[in-house]
Amino acid sequence: NQLVSEHSGLDVLINNAGIFMMEDERTEDGFDVTMQVNHLSHFLLTSLLLDSLMKAADERGDARIVNHSSIARWIGPPLTSEYFSQSEK
Repeated sequence: NQLVSEHSGLDVLINNAGIFMMEDERTEDGFDVTMQVNHLSHFLLTSLLLDSLMKAADERGDARIVNHSSIARWIGPPLTSEYFSQSEK
């Protein structure tokens, strides 16, 4: 992990990606595009940077992860189970 080896850790990670009102479309790996951008990408980025966040916490006593969300979710129709599940493209 280049970030960990070359720097003294990451103090703050702010996850703020968000899209809405997209067509029902699946990504290459089978997830709904909106679900992948708004939720799964945050988990992936956080897991990739966790070592750097832990290094900052060990050296300076603290590190933060901030996840933003949006009220835009309430504009569209209710979510169905297909939104949360992986399927064939």
